Amino acid sequence: MSPVVGKVFWLVVNPANVLTGLLVLGALLLFTRWRRTGRFLVALSALLALFIAYAQPGEWLMEPLEERFAAPAPMPDKVAGIVVLGGAIDTRQSNHFRQIALNGRGERITGFVGLARRYPEAKLVYSGGAGLIVGEDKSEAEHAKPLLVTLGVPEARIVLETKSRDTYENALLTRDLVKPAPGEVWILVTSANHMPRAMGAFRKLGWTVIPYPVDYRRLGEGDEAFGRNLGRGLNLLTIALREWLSLAHYYFSGRTDRLLPAP
Repeated sequence: MSPVVGKVFWLVVNPANVLTGLLVLGALLLFTRWRRTGRFLVALSALLALFIAYAQPGEWLMEPLEERFAAPAPMPDKVAGIVVLGGAIDTRQSNHFRQIALNGRGERITGFVGLARRYPEAKLVYSGGAGLIVGEDKSEAEHAKPLLVTLGVPEARIVLETKSRDTYENALLTRDLVKPAPGEVWILVTSANHMPRAMGAFRKLGWTVIPYPVDYRRLGEGDEAFGRNLGRGLNLLTIALREWLSLAHYYFSGRTDRLLPAP
């Protein structure tokens, strides 16, 4: 499945879109001879909304993803390089408004910068190309470079991978770009829920990296940690379900050796 086909598929199966589709279809059927089916779909939509809001199934799906890998303790004394996977910058808004727009995955960048300061001799790679279906003026990595420099990372240390469109291409194109030598220690930075798939892809390509997960989601933010609402429920379910479906796709297409890669 190509990255473009994958994004179109996800547009169809996105939980918010499915819920909206059921509700709209049910409401339209209320004005036809299939009123009973319409009432059923409207009721089903309401029950699903309640379940997502108060049972929070996204938390159940997120936990095994976020708990799968942990940063090493202690951290290595010396590393050859650090790779951060793109996904923290909203390229559409950044290109349109001509200023960097971060999304909810900003911890990928802050974690990357923190490691860059901890390992001043390490090579730093930002891997992130075109994440949208339509064309983009600049890749995510190109947007990230001036931000990293502003945050104190020396420009001379930064290497950009600007062509990748998905996680497998992140691993493949970054490996081909930096050509890691046997025995070199590299650290991989990405969101905790995304780390299993990323580790599986890097390993499949013969590159052993150390995981450094960031951007934990399932416990919520502030008061949301104790609350239940449809917005948070849909957000968590969307992230977790997309990751599980992507893991399945990577496994059956041979991009990983296991459905849920292990430490």
